[in-house]
Amino acid sequence: MSQMDTGHDTLKPPRFALSTTIIGDTAVIDDVAVGLTVRGELDIATVGQFEAVLQGVLGKPGLSRLVLDFAPLTFLDASSITALHFAHHTAQQRGITLTATNCRAIVRRALEITGLYGHLTNN
Repeated sequence: MSQMDTGHDTLKPPRFALSTTIIGDTAVIDDVAVGLTVRGELDIATVGQFEAVLQGVLGKPGLSRLVLDFAPLTFLDASSITALHFAHHTAQQRGITLTATNCRAIVRRALEITGLYGHLTNN
């Protein structure tokens, strides 16, 4: 039986995940820091979920640091740049350090062009 016959073709995996093990999972680094791994493509189709997770984590009482691991992130578009800009602004207002690590060349370049790279990497 083919995938089409079973109906499984409609169960496509997400185009990105915020995860250490499953979508939406976060890694607690210590009592005041959280890490999120972002993978796949972050674009207009996935940015809403990304924003929701970011806002949820940034609303955590006592949080002082949020680290975004972009190693498996392969693409980001203007909508995700906007989401990162607002997350950075929100983090600053709440006294939270928001950093991005392990940026691939394509991700780094997009962040550099928009001026966010220096803010998110302290470079």
